Amino acid sequence: VDFIVKPFRTEEVCARVKTHLSLSAALRKLIQSNETDPLTGLFNRRAFMKKAETEVARFKRSHKPFTLLFGDIDFFKNINDTYGHSAGDDILVAISKILNTEKREIDQVSRWGGEEFLILLPETDLNGAVLHGNKIRELISEKPITHEGQEIQVTMSFGASEYNDGNTQIEKTIDLADRRLYLAKESGRNKVVSEGT
Repeated sequence: VDFIVKPFRTEEVCARVKTHLSLSAALRKLIQSNETDPLTGLFNRRAFMKKAETEVARFKRSHKPFTLLFGDIDFFKNINDTYGHSAGDDILVAISKILNTEKREIDQVSRWGGEEFLILLPETDLNGAVLHGNKIRELISEKPITHEGQEIQVTMSFGASEYNDGNTQIEKTIDLADRRLYLAKESGRNKVVSEGT
């Protein structure tokens, strides 16, 4: 990206190296801000879709299953209305940390929007996704989240779906997980639903 004519002058070499290091850091920051949610630090929808398309391509080669968990914080509007939006933000950050801590290295956790999260589980079938969803759900419901000295009890519901030959588009798999999330909400919340619709 640059060229320096011999004989080298130390000042010029140092200045050009400093400039390129600054440009490289700015580019990394731009890429990160383009792919991450600013509040939670999780991947955003755009980054999730890129990773999901990569998994679709891998499925076409290897036929190894992958699943999605579509999660939503239960009664989040009530939390915001009762404790304020700063409490809601604290809860989103706390939940994000749990989701990110409890994943494998190959999994991807994304904030889909609002209080919704999508988890991509490569090389995982539907039963594995349900086990993972229940593990996370139990961790979240067991320990209240503290905001300004107040403990707030939080639960989360999940819908699970598996990408397969019948779902030729990733959007259909996401939509199915979303519909199953709705069923989890309708049937009492704080659960993982992997069947129906």
